[in-house]
Amino acid sequence: MESISRAHLFQDLKPGGRYCNIVGVYHEHLSAELVGQPDREMMEALPKSCKWFAHKGAGYDSVDVATAKEKGK
Repeated sequence: MESISRAHLFQDLKPGGRYCNIVGVYHEHLSAELVGQPDREMMEALPKSCKWFAHKGAGYDSVDVATAKEKGK
């Protein structure tokens, strides 16, 4: 990931952005330091092309699982 902040990531996820056609996301603790936890706002920002979301860690307490399920991730 090359986004340097949460705001930058959200810009990159918009149509025409660097990640506008991603099909998956791999989230880990290092990315959380840059862009924050995968909450509702982040899940809502993912493009329709994104079909899966993987989290590296024990458990899913830092992931908004309810929103991910709503979005079909």
